[in-house]
Amino acid sequence: SGKFLEHIKSLSENEHQVGPCHKSNVYEDSWKLFYTSLLFMVPAIMAFFFNLLFLSGTSFTVSVVAMNYWRNAKFGWRRWIDMTVAKAAFLIYLYHAVMHAR
Repeated sequence: SGKFLEHIKSLSENEHQVGPCHKSNVYEDSWKLFYTSLLFMVPAIMAFFFNLLFLSGTSFTVSVVAMNYWRNAKFGWRRWIDMTVAKAAFLIYLYHAVMHAR
């Protein structure tokens, strides 16, 4: 766990560095991805109305975390959390799709 915390700390310290796929440290069109992150609220609301609270919470979390990253897209801890939550959500959605396929 010590190496993990050091890695997270180094992400925050290195936010000013330019990443491999950036012209600058901030995406110029990140506002578009900020607003498209709101689209995860649609399945969150639908899942809530169908009483699928875990899937609703998952979609809501993905949306909030993605909006948090894309409001000021930089390499750092917010990007790491966004990518981790997105990957976890994919696995959750895949599990539910496989388990509930007819």
